[in-house]
Amino acid sequence: MYSLSLFQRLTHLTLSNNRIRDIQPGSFVASSQLHFLGMASNSLSGLGIQSLRGLDNIKEINLSGNLLESFPRQLFAECCPQLERLDLSGNRLESMTSPGGRLFSPRLQVLLLTNNALDSVPTEVLEDTRHLAELTLDGNALRDIAAVSAGCIHNCGGSCLGQFRPIDHTHDPCQVENVLQTCSGLSTPLPLAHGPYL
Repeated sequence: MYSLSLFQRLTHLTLSNNRIRDIQPGSFVASSQLHFLGMASNSLSGLGIQSLRGLDNIKEINLSGNLLESFPRQLFAECCPQLERLDLSGNRLESMTSPGGRLFSPRLQVLLLTNNALDSVPTEVLEDTRHLAELTLDGNALRDIAAVSAGCIHNCGGSCLGQFRPIDHTHDPCQVENVLQTCSGLSTPLPLAHGPYL
């Protein structure tokens, strides 16, 4: 990956369907105006903590169809504070943990995790994502889904649950009937899609 310092006014960048294997630190340091980054269907197998440095105003990132197994905890939360949509579908993510900090910006609205290898979604993954409106987890190996964080439910008064799209678990070996555990007196389960995903 090369530096984009010559294109400081760039707002959209699509590099999908190439053979990019990594993102060198500093590649986006002069790309503060970038709003969209598309790197779907490449060969990215890992991301460094400095890989996305400089994307202070990025709104949407598409990293679907790569070979990612994990990413640094601070990567999206600290390097992409304005991020609203993140597509990580079609990778090899096995777990998502965030000890001592959050994974994503509170501004995140759409998180796509379809077709990975996730077997659970810890509570801290959704910590502070009070604006999250769309979450897709179909095509994983889910056996347990922790409750949506009490902080999120408290901040939105429970109304955020109505904004979530149903999770399709028809392709997952998931045996739980209610995705949400009862939390702070809230007993409304996140709706499950028993038919084709809409």
